[in-house]
Amino acid sequence: MFFRIRNKIHLSILTFLCLLILFVPLPSWADTPITVATWNTAFIDRAVSDLDLAGFVEEVDFDVLLVNEIKTQDDLDQLKSEMNRDDNDTAISSFGRGSNNLEVGIISRFPITDIIEFDRSLDNSGNIEEVRLERVDRRGIANVGVGRGFLVAKVPELKLFVIVTHLKSSRGASGASDRENAQKRELVAAAVAKEVVQLRQDNPEYSVLFGGDLNVGVSDDDKNGNNLADDKTDGYDDTHAILSNGIIDGLRMKSLASNLGSTFVGSDGIRDYIQAGAIDVLYIDGPLAAQFKVARDTSNSFGSDHLAVFATTGDIAVDDTGSLATDSITITNALPNPSGTDAGNETVTLTYSGSDITDISGWSLRDQSGRTYTFGSGTQLKPEDNEIRLLVNSMPLNNSGDTITLFDPSGVQVGDIFEYSASDVQVNLPVR
Repeated sequence: MFFRIRNKIHLSILTFLCLLILFVPLPSWADTPITVATWNTAFIDRAVSDLDLAGFVEEVDFDVLLVNEIKTQDDLDQLKSEMNRDDNDTAISSFGRGSNNLEVGIISRFPITDIIEFDRSLDNSGNIEEVRLERVDRRGIANVGVGRGFLVAKVPELKLFVIVTHLKSSRGASGASDRENAQKRELVAAAVAKEVVQLRQDNPEYSVLFGGDLNVGVSDDDKNGNNLADDKTDGYDDTHAILSNGIIDGLRMKSLASNLGSTFVGSDGIRDYIQAGAIDVLYIDGPLAAQFKVARDTSNSFGSDHLAVFATTGDIAVDDTGSLATDSITITNALPNPSGTDAGNETVTLTYSGSDITDISGWSLRDQSGRTYTFGSGTQLKPEDNEIRLLVNSMPLNNSGDTITLFDPSGVQVGDIFEYSASDVQVNLPVR
């Protein structure tokens, strides 16, 4: 009798679990791509009803949307309501008072926290934390007044920070007539770069995605430069270089929109400033950088005067806690002082957390002095530990101590910096 009752209990439990699986949906975002978009909705010149929001969502099924030219929280709420996203989280800046300001906003399928507005002048007009946007002390960053800043929010479930801004417009000008506008763009971009560096240092497991309308094209050879101190022979607008070329604390964000043409289409829907490239852009730094594919722009403006830009990852899994789970590659030890000749016998060990072999051709190591070692074609990592011999003596490991940093082919840092001291180095023993 006891045996039969126990079997009935087991059957009841099994039946309950089966019903639970059938009727309790799993998270819809598990093992699916993540899509982030930026869109200048031009609410300053139009109403929500002017936009084809159903068409927009059909083409861009976003998880996180960075919004430019939004005026009020009510506008933002109406925008998400018309897109059937009433349950999404939102945040909006308050760079100025009144209802006609060029604010920026965020709409997120996932909960957002730690919302901060970086503003040149604090007015406490909103209900979010405000931080004064300070000029980065670099030669070439002018101390000019700007009426806009940037908005930061944390997306814990994606291990991601998002930053959105709308930089000063050139209104079609170039050269001397656009120089002051460029100075304002550079001021804010440099502050964004400093914040990205700080966020990555404080949260190395998190990525930072930055987007918005920068009002300077990614491929505008008439404007773009790479030297803050030289605006004559190098190009007078260093906005994109500040984000991607290492001139602010070594930051090299991955540009996702560098392949796109003009994203401003005006009222006629026809691309303007085609030679300049996209002015609505997305940049990424951190573990997710390798997961994002190149960005695309939308087939039309859906009633705005800008095309939206969006980028999607490959399939992303979640861990047991429901948080984003990404494969990682970490430097776990090195052999700076092998027996005999160092050159060609030093090694670095990379530990890979994935389940399949991955290719790191074109990735590189960099030491504290800036010397690099680039992995050749066909370099692959198997799951767990991979001891790689540095056959080319382009980055000899210093026996008196050094740092080693791993970068992907776009120059984005992967994992933490590996550091060792002279006391760690012994003959033919790895430092850990």
